[in-house]
Amino acid sequence: MRLFAAPLLFAALLAAPAIQAQGSDAIVGKWAIEFERGRSIENGEVKPIMGKGTLLVIKDGSGFKGTLEAGPRPDGSATPASVMPGEVVAGGGVVFHQTSKAQMNMNGDVKEVEIKSTWTLLPKGDALSGELIRMMPNMPEAGGATQVTGTRVK
Repeated sequence: MRLFAAPLLFAALLAAPAIQAQGSDAIVGKWAIEFERGRSIENGEVKPIMGKGTLLVIKDGSGFKGTLEAGPRPDGSATPASVMPGEVVAGGGVVFHQTSKAQMNMNGDVKEVEIKSTWTLLPKGDALSGELIRMMPNMPEAGGATQVTGTRVK
């Protein structure tokens, strides 16, 4: 069975505006990021499928808007850019909630499934770190926190 993250569609979390003054604007800019874009589960063994992309974050009212351009999928097909609204959380981080589609291939039977993901990103100077948590109904092995890293593109 193979899972591939489809184009990203994010819905923002709400956060107190007072938190924003703690330096969350540091996330504004262009970032080269690495993240787990999907998982392959074969014979019960879970293997991460890593991906790279570019995240452009701009200020948008009391929150942020990011445009993610992920690299090609493992099969070589293009991934369309995704617009991601985000909100500030304590400590200067930004949280995005995502609902996306993935293809699940189970013994040749391919079907589309919905995945809910939470991205929590924290900028520190020219470095970006955080985690990505995915949840898929009836697939606990698809969940769990994975690391997201990035560097500012100058």
